[in-house]
Amino acid sequence: MARMAHHLDPPEHKSVRGWGDFLKEVGTIVLGVLIALAADQAVDAWNWHHEVGIVEDSLNDELADSLFAAEERIKITDCQRKTLDALDDLADSSHGTLVIRNTPVSRNRVWGSAAWDAAVASGAIAHMPHDTRNTYSVLFSFVRVFRDMNLRQQELWATINAYRRPRPFSDTSRDRFVETVAQLRSLTGTMNLGAKQFVEAAKPLHIALNPSDSAALREELQCPMP
Repeated sequence: MARMAHHLDPPEHKSVRGWGDFLKEVGTIVLGVLIALAADQAVDAWNWHHEVGIVEDSLNDELADSLFAAEERIKITDCQRKTLDALDDLADSSHGTLVIRNTPVSRNRVWGSAAWDAAVASGAIAHMPHDTRNTYSVLFSFVRVFRDMNLRQQELWATINAYRRPRPFSDTSRDRFVETVAQLRSLTGTMNLGAKQFVEAAKPLHIALNPSDSAALREELQCPMP
């Protein structure tokens, strides 16, 4: 019996050694998986970092046009106020016929947001720093509002511009004309106030204007009265 017990000892020792090898193999596999996952996450993070950089360049290019439009509106604020005052005076002084001698100063800009829409669809926005993402979101919210208001403003200016040629001016048409000027005054005031807020909100992004746009802002403004 002792001899048989003696012969059973080596298998027991071999079993213990087998478990140790097994645990080492499992540990090696787990470690390999963790390293692979970490490497995959690192590659994914780098890819998104690269993608976000491209997206931000695209957003800044589009916002540069809107920033120019906003600064342009600030520049013409006083001119538009004087123009609208002159149109009211013209309505008061005209009898029978009204004609506008000079084209009023107005601006019609694109206020595009295609780059923002593409960035949202791609998922790149979610990988931006929180403050940067919020800044872009606020600015493009302004852009959408500006675009709608600008379209409405152009419709009203088209009504005013119809008087570039002499037109009959009855009491009814006078009322419509004055109402149109009042709507323009309200829209213009709102857009000009929003333009100042837009320019301030864009400062953290340090967006550079196109050289031609910067030059246009430096030019002396011509403000002929209607």
